[in-house]
Amino acid sequence: AQMNPHFVFNILNNMQSVLILKGEAEANKYFGAFSKLFRQTLDISRQELITLKSEIEYLNNYLLLNNLQLNNELEYSVNVQNSVGDTSTIFLPGMLIQPFVENAILHGLSQKQDKKLTINFSMEEGYLVVIVEDNGIGRTMATENTLHKKEAHKSWATTIVNERINIMNYRHNTTKAVILKIDDLEKNGNPCGTRVTLKLQQPME
Repeated sequence: AQMNPHFVFNILNNMQSVLILKGEAEANKYFGAFSKLFRQTLDISRQELITLKSEIEYLNNYLLLNNLQLNNELEYSVNVQNSVGDTSTIFLPGMLIQPFVENAILHGLSQKQDKKLTINFSMEEGYLVVIVEDNGIGRTMATENTLHKKEAHKSWATTIVNERINIMNYRHNTTKAVILKIDDLEKNGNPCGTRVTLKLQQPME
């Protein structure tokens, strides 16, 4: 239930097209990514925490398949700074970052020709810092576009994710276990994207 049915349907259709137009070798790359993404989604839904290594693999597969839908027009990168260290020893809640990536692609970038998305991981003052940044149309215009659509895709990034963050902070009896900040980027007074900053407090060694 975590995977958008429209996303699954579109990916299967796109992979079929790749198989016909580009052959088995190219199609296998996407079939492999899809099977891993599907398996990971099932695994993540049964786990409270996953490793950062698994999360990065999940995001890379998710972005690869989304880029297939966008005719490889999306320029994306997932960057891990040296301050993070061993990604297999760092844990975080699953499905916490993907909704913001989905938001960026569906609402910010899908209508643009120049599509750029970066995901950056770093460690700062005891926090794992995740920054998802796009050069999309911005939240205001994205909201206006959604209101004009007959079948609006309701994003759960700002609803369910916020609820999860509140629950996690409540469990730790603090408001600082997980910190979320969303900035609207501007250039010369015009919207030029969105930056989501997510800070996850790490256990004291």
